[in-house]
Amino acid sequence: MKIYGVQFDPIWEKKQDNFHYIRQTLEKEDVVVAISQSGTTTALIESVKIVRKNGVKVIGIMPGDTPLANICDYPLTINVGINNRISKPVTSNPLSEKQFNQLYEALCENEVLFFRNQNLSHENHKQFASLFGQMQTHPAYPTVSNYPEITILENDRENPSKIEEWHTDMTFKKVPPLGSILIGKIIPKTGGDTLFSSLSSAYEDLSEEWKVKLEGLSAIHSFEFGFKESLEEEGGRERLADALLENPPILHPVIKEHPFTGRKIIYVNKLFTSHIEGDDKGTILNFLFDHIHQEKYQYRFSWENNSIAFWDNRSVLHKPVNDYWPQLRRMERITIEVDS
Repeated sequence: MKIYGVQFDPIWEKKQDNFHYIRQTLEKEDVVVAISQSGTTTALIESVKIVRKNGVKVIGIMPGDTPLANICDYPLTINVGINNRISKPVTSNPLSEKQFNQLYEALCENEVLFFRNQNLSHENHKQFASLFGQMQTHPAYPTVSNYPEITILENDRENPSKIEEWHTDMTFKKVPPLGSILIGKIIPKTGGDTLFSSLSSAYEDLSEEWKVKLEGLSAIHSFEFGFKESLEEEGGRERLADALLENPPILHPVIKEHPFTGRKIIYVNKLFTSHIEGDDKGTILNFLFDHIHQEKYQYRFSWENNSIAFWDNRSVLHKPVNDYWPQLRRMERITIEVDS
């Protein structure tokens, strides 16, 4: 995937020749465009909408020379956009409804938000996540002491990562999570990036024939299928016995609609989706895996200590790049439930 940066200023959207240039540049390639801007948050959101209307795919927003306008001050000051930054320390000012709506809209529209240089405490992490909903615990991973909602993802020489596949978090649940907020605590000197892939863009690229064929199909998502390596370890079934009982295989539609954007998404993933009902040979599922894993739908995020990735679990896949072993990599994640 090629990423083209488009610099916005408050009057950029009025310069229609820019859209002609973008279309001319991209007309021979099916790519995702990353956008930067130097104006206000409102200008950013409006600019993204205008670019989409002019036929350019957008997966996220890259940082401009000037930070975005701050849109909230509780529990921390946030700049919206992929690779943009939280620029101020924690404060106690309340988040207004308008500010929250702007942030939530940015997440839903862009599917992943990235932030740099955030020295957040565990309490800060918890407070931020709590703005978006109830927090889940994970049945298979350790957690931070006194913070059961913060999952520890730590790998080194003695504990190599077992997650190698593209996935959407916890689709083995009847109501999978809204999203996850992941913080890089200890980042290896080399490697350890995370890949994200847009399931809505993948759906848009399907032929009409495939869109019709997939409507009404359901797929099985399974905890046991996703954690088979852990279960095969010595004592694995005993350690995860409760999780197995609490998470039997579950059906989800192959095609879902995002509740905020209305975009349709292809809701399968290689880690937890064992099969599609009626697809005995796996032909449909294998086609979908090949389709949604194409590089043109992907964005690769390179971590730094105290970086944050906040993704919409309803519309993206992600995959760790496990090329850093035997170095230590420690991440801390909170997963947010969908508001019922």
